[in-house]
Amino acid sequence: MLWKTIWDGEPTVQSITKINSIRDRLYCNVQKGDECWIWKGTVVRGRGKIIIEGRQLYVHRVSWELANGESIPEGMRIVQSCKNLVCVNPEHLLPRKHGDLINMIVMEDKWPKAKLTVVKVVQIRERLKFKTQRQIAKEEGLNVATIGRIKRRESWKEI
Repeated sequence: MLWKTIWDGEPTVQSITKINSIRDRLYCNVQKGDECWIWKGTVVRGRGKIIIEGRQLYVHRVSWELANGESIPEGMRIVQSCKNLVCVNPEHLLPRKHGDLINMIVMEDKWPKAKLTVVKVVQIRERLKFKTQRQIAKEEGLNVATIGRIKRRESWKEI
């Protein structure tokens, strides 16, 4: 998306300057390690964010687009192969279809940095048919609001 808005047709001095400016802004907030490149800027819900031209964007997506010189293909998501949600190392960023991403998570039985597993979420949804949110929260040692979000599919909506 970023690439399409900046790169409109043939490269110009202005578009190249803009891309270089974005690259500089992105990587000045990155701590490069031997493997992961850790985003040290703003983090919202575990993911790095940056504001570019008034739009809040995920830094791992911006990093992928800068490294590949193109927009993320339609229907694809960018995932970190290292499972580190603040990693922006282009070598760790892989395009995946949403369904493939869900299959990968189900096979591993856990979302990155999640306290619950896929199996546990399915069990909680089944138990909600017979028990209250408060009862399940107490049994699982979770917040009632967490159980409510699972029930309403505001969290774990892909499962």
